[in-house]
Amino acid sequence: MKAASAISLSVSGLQALRASRRVRDFLGAYVSVGDWDGACTNDGWRVLADNAPEALGAVLDSLDPSHAEGIPSMASMAPADAFRAFVQYVEHQDCGLSTHALPPDPFSADGSGWEAVTLYMAHAVAALQTSFPGAEGCGIDLDADKYTAEPTLEEVQMVVGYMGDRAIKVTDVSEDLSAVASMWRSGYLLVLVTNFLGGLCLLLWTLFQPTEVYSRLLDEGNEDKYASMYTIFRGLFNMVQLVGSPFWHRLSERVGRKPCMVVCYLLYALCAGGMGRWSSTFGGMLCWRALAGFVGVIHALMNTIASDLAPLKQRGTWLLFSMGAMISGSIFAGVGVVVMDAMGLTTLEDVTPYVVRGFTFCACLTLFWKESAPLVLARRQGKDLHIPISQTQLRERDFIPTALRLFSDRRFAMVFAAYVLALSTYTIMSNTGNAWLLTASVYDANTEEGRAAEQSFNALTIVVACTVGSINTFGLGRVFNKHIGERNVTYVGQVALFLGSVCRLPFPEPVSQWVWMLSAVLCFFGESLGHPSYIYLGATYASTHDRGSVLGAFQIGNSIGRSVLSIVHGFIFDYSWRLCLLLAAVYPCIAAWLMYMCPFSLTTNTIEVQAQRQREQKRRQAAFSAVDESVSVDMTGMKEDVDASQSPGERETLATDVV
Repeated sequence: MKAASAISLSVSGLQALRASRRVRDFLGAYVSVGDWDGACTNDGWRVLADNAPEALGAVLDSLDPSHAEGIPSMASMAPADAFRAFVQYVEHQDCGLSTHALPPDPFSADGSGWEAVTLYMAHAVAALQTSFPGAEGCGIDLDADKYTAEPTLEEVQMVVGYMGDRAIKVTDVSEDLSAVASMWRSGYLLVLVTNFLGGLCLLLWTLFQPTEVYSRLLDEGNEDKYASMYTIFRGLFNMVQLVGSPFWHRLSERVGRKPCMVVCYLLYALCAGGMGRWSSTFGGMLCWRALAGFVGVIHALMNTIASDLAPLKQRGTWLLFSMGAMISGSIFAGVGVVVMDAMGLTTLEDVTPYVVRGFTFCACLTLFWKESAPLVLARRQGKDLHIPISQTQLRERDFIPTALRLFSDRRFAMVFAAYVLALSTYTIMSNTGNAWLLTASVYDANTEEGRAAEQSFNALTIVVACTVGSINTFGLGRVFNKHIGERNVTYVGQVALFLGSVCRLPFPEPVSQWVWMLSAVLCFFGESLGHPSYIYLGATYASTHDRGSVLGAFQIGNSIGRSVLSIVHGFIFDYSWRLCLLLAAVYPCIAAWLMYMCPFSLTTNTIEVQAQRQREQKRRQAAFSAVDESVSVDMTGMKEDVDASQSPGERETLATDVV
């Protein structure tokens, strides 16, 4: 089945998943196993480990009450000892089961042995049922054909749900070049190219909007309210996304990702043309901005497509690459604005033809994508006919209701809140920064030349900030995630956001534009570094069937973070810009506290931590070996020196004395 190979589903993982459900049902007939979901997650595995002595003892009592004569009571045993006693009993029954695959520590904290242990328990219980007639009704069925059967779409989606736990075996992307090659073959390279061009067009269009909004307000006599009006203009886009995102995600599941992306790019081209050519008032610009917000799900759909194509353990890396492609396009957009200013193209109307053509070209490129929507692929392959609608990816990604259910997990809610606050700080600093440059006497905003100069400097700032962001997404973020873990990466991002918020406060008005550039670069550094880590950590805490909705939930957070607090701070900025920045600096502190208080799972960054420990252990062993070799060489040299100083007769006498 293509879907199975696309996610690198291990056969043993699928077998263990099926077996663990039956073992869970079997043990549940004799002892309460709490909320154990079949040992497929670390949390569930720990629940089983805590109940292992009682559970295994109850199993043996039910199968053969006479076993207590030869095996001590399990009630007082540690989980590992109880399991070994169970293995000993099974071996006494001569069931013919091999134990060579069992790990030394069957209930290790990282859950590394759950596949082997669960399979052994399932086979052992099945064998014991045939040995003891009184146990036929225990509810476990381990037909070998069910193990070797090709996985159904339901089972593939079930295993996909266990992202980050050990139901799926995928090596790290940095260590497996075949995984990178498979991503290129999947069409991901074309997705990155389209994302790059889309980011270029989007930022090229966006960079001309602040001065265009100011020009409209200046004509209407409302330029003194520019900060609040511009944050409303920017926030409206993201508020409309709260309605548009569910619509487009739901539609993409039904008709496919590719058609939706084509339509969105074409509508973006229409919005760019309308805002640049057909709107002469601020109200008209707001209307086109609202329509752009409705189709502004392009980047979120890009993330979903990257998740469709990438192996589960590598999603964080490919999400970084997807974001990096868009940021790289933004760098070229900033350079393009500087060039256009030099050419005398200083208004949104001047740049509109280029933006419209760019979005139209992106729509044409999207026509060559490979479809990635799971339900659409299943329909094409004729493999969704026997699957109830409640078990399909469509239901899981209907993310408004499922996103709301995610917040029942306190840990997920804390990560989500920290994400919204951190994103709010970045958006506040970005939106009010343009207002500050235009209204703080840095540039003469009442003249077209002054607005063009501000526009050019803003583009230069974007080039510097996006260059830093590209370094984060393509290299530094990966290194940080690998060596210090995702939660600590969010701390680094929050510190950068805090510094970016307060670095302007000590200076009187007007402040040098270079101070504002430093603030913008620090804020973008913090946002681009921490953004993927928040999403990854959120996925860690989502329940099995809701993990497909994590991106949808964070899209809601993205819309809230970029709209509500930003609009409020626009009005505060009109009153006092210092108070606005001071309040913005509080949000990263609250976000850091939430991340610190969040009880994190052991699955977070486990593979990287283990790899680091193994490398450290190898270095120590190499150091000890080097010391041993040096000591050996020194002793050999001493012996040679002694031999050289002695005559042959003395060496013979010494040898005789030793013997």
